[in-house]
Amino acid sequence: MTSGPRLFLRLAFLAVSCLALVEPLWAQRPAKPDQPRRLYSISGFVHLGESLQQGAAQSRIELRDARGLLIRQKVTDSDGRFVFEGLGNGNYTLVVQQSGYLEAREEVTVHEAPVPMVMLSLRLDPNANPEPSLAGTISRQALAVPPKARSQYEKGVRELFEKRSSESSLSYFRKALELHPDYADAYYAVGIAQMNLKQTPEAEESLQKAIERDANHAPAHAALGAIYNLTRRPKPAQDALTKALSLNPASWQTNFEMAKACLALQDLTCAEEKARRAAELHSPLPAASLVLADVAVGRQNWSEAANHLENFLKAEPNSPHAAKLRERIQEFRARAQSLP
Repeated sequence: MTSGPRLFLRLAFLAVSCLALVEPLWAQRPAKPDQPRRLYSISGFVHLGESLQQGAAQSRIELRDARGLLIRQKVTDSDGRFVFEGLGNGNYTLVVQQSGYLEAREEVTVHEAPVPMVMLSLRLDPNANPEPSLAGTISRQALAVPPKARSQYEKGVRELFEKRSSESSLSYFRKALELHPDYADAYYAVGIAQMNLKQTPEAEESLQKAIERDANHAPAHAALGAIYNLTRRPKPAQDALTKALSLNPASWQTNFEMAKACLALQDLTCAEEKARRAAELHSPLPAASLVLADVAVGRQNWSEAANHLENFLKAEPNSPHAAKLRERIQEFRARAQSLP
């Protein structure tokens, strides 16, 4: 760990002027009404263990967006197959959770084409009952949501996800919560909509309510950590993100937010590790280069800092911070040349 006020001031320069100005990962751009969306599909197969011959019939599968927002859910057919249609370009996560089995999760990217045959394998949980049944595999929490509440939630998701109208989505999510006050996903969705609307204190409260109702809601912990980062509370951010990573270590967003929290806490080793992990999970990730540049500045490795900023500008040549970053590159190159 690196410390010292003078060194930290150097380190903080990029984080405050550039990294903090990168659009938050949970933010959503408003839709352009005159821009038609091309829609595609994700299809696949849920099977048991290594055997591709045994499909997991009637298994509940969730489709979540890059922020962990539950978009849709359905049950596999008698052969274990599923199809989600009407999806725009973007990053999605498929999640299958069944009693007696380890969670199956797969990250999928839709880009100008449908995604066929995504394979998810359900493996026995060694800590569960020896003979789990796939009959009636929908979770208790899912069964507890009344159909009318689920209908209101799905209408809100269409407003938020498809129409990108955060304001109008809130009324549907709140109706869902009136019908089912313990609806953790609805509280999370409210929090996401409020983050889009820059209602940060309200979003924080909504995410905390989601966690109160489901302590293992990984996206809610991650989004709460992002809010703590945004409001410069790195230690609570680190705590929330540690919990999120324990539940879903393969989330690139959570790893990136953890890198930011570690950077603010001057834990350069952690910041570098998590930034590189985020970039491995989601490539390209230009913002990771800003974290790595900050780490290099903290270590007074000026040449490496300049290299990371150049990598960022190669990926984002039209960044609004490009002129300032080029000035820093020149400064860092000069510092590197002046070293003995």
